[in-house]
Amino acid sequence: MELTLTTLALLIPPFLLIEGFFSGSEIALLSADKLTLKARAGQGSQRAKLALELANHPERILSSTLLMTSLCVISISSLISLYVHKIGSRHADLIAIAITSPLVVLLGELIPKTIYQKYATKLAPWVAPAVQSIFWIFYPVTRILSGYTSRLSRLLGPIEELLTGKRQGMREEIRQLLSYSRKESEIKSSERKMIKRIFDFKDTEAKHALIPLIKVEAIAEASTIAEALERFKSHRHSRMPVFSGRIDNIVGVLEISDLFLAADTTQTIRAHITPAHYVAETQSLEDLLQEMRIEESEMVVVVDEYGGAVGVLTFEDIVEEIVGEISDEHDTDVNTHKQMGENSWLVQAKMEILQINEDLKLELPEGEYETLGGFLLQQFGRIPELADDLYFNTPAGSLKFTVRKASDRQIELVLIELTPSPSRDDRDGHEATPKD
Repeated sequence: MELTLTTLALLIPPFLLIEGFFSGSEIALLSADKLTLKARAGQGSQRAKLALELANHPERILSSTLLMTSLCVISISSLISLYVHKIGSRHADLIAIAITSPLVVLLGELIPKTIYQKYATKLAPWVAPAVQSIFWIFYPVTRILSGYTSRLSRLLGPIEELLTGKRQGMREEIRQLLSYSRKESEIKSSERKMIKRIFDFKDTEAKHALIPLIKVEAIAEASTIAEALERFKSHRHSRMPVFSGRIDNIVGVLEISDLFLAADTTQTIRAHITPAHYVAETQSLEDLLQEMRIEESEMVVVVDEYGGAVGVLTFEDIVEEIVGEISDEHDTDVNTHKQMGENSWLVQAKMEILQINEDLKLELPEGEYETLGGFLLQQFGRIPELADDLYFNTPAGSLKFTVRKASDRQIELVLIELTPSPSRDDRDGHEATPKD
């Protein structure tokens, strides 16, 4: 077939459309909201299920789309180059590049990606079958490309972040600003604490926010409605997890509102139990919050790798990870610390380090813990006993911590005594070394 301008005009648009389709498909599958796809997959959508599977294997997406877009770009470039050489131009190669580049970059890449990214979650289920088909049709080639993509990901970071332009480094920059502002007193401790929680939220796993089983008020599956109502009355909860046999075998959740209309309170609660919503202890709170919103769950059961329950999480517990403790109509207002002398305080071990530093000006260091109890457990290296004490230096002065109340599982009350530094104005903000 003779390569004329008409032939060129007929052949190039299909290649541009194919290139644009796969360029857009790449960004749509990588940018789509996984929780929405998961919800649609749960409702029976096979397309959404396939899109979710691909989104969890970005190397498959990239290998398939890279192969197809490359073939299209090569085809377009070859056609234009052949035509320009045919007409005998002196600068054929330069002219071919000048024509090809705007076509493949603008029409084949930028415009499709902009459109597909805007409607990523809607389009992802529809483009997934084509991307999956290419992956298997050209499997030997796509398998090799997937291997290179995986290696690139290990070197440069997650593929979806590289291709969608997400900047994870921004968080570290803001954390550094928070650290600087702490020294300069530009941001209040409470404000800094909330900002820190917001930026830590995405990386916080369920196991770090759950209510452990030891503190969970649960009810046995074999309990009667009358017994359940009495438990609700005495513990002042609106819902409780239900266990079968052992406390770590939580089978559901019981709402007090479901028992009000029960005609026979001698019957067991089994008919009123809502099946438990199980989540992995390693699931991020950000994903879990969206999942609970979509599933309309008020309480979830957190399980470990063996399937045993390790605790529960409510919507309120997750929100508290950002805004701090929320008091509801059933909470009692208990002071977390009490002034005992000019420079001594009786402090509950659950009081947060940031709050201690704000209220008592003790300048305790921040670390892989949130509460005074966590700080002391790290310093002692064990669960301390009653009357155990510890000395620790901070820029505020020398601190003596004495355990005033503890169980065999946790610290409850601590007496803190401060011997101020000779000059409390001369502070460099560095952590001191604890005394033996």
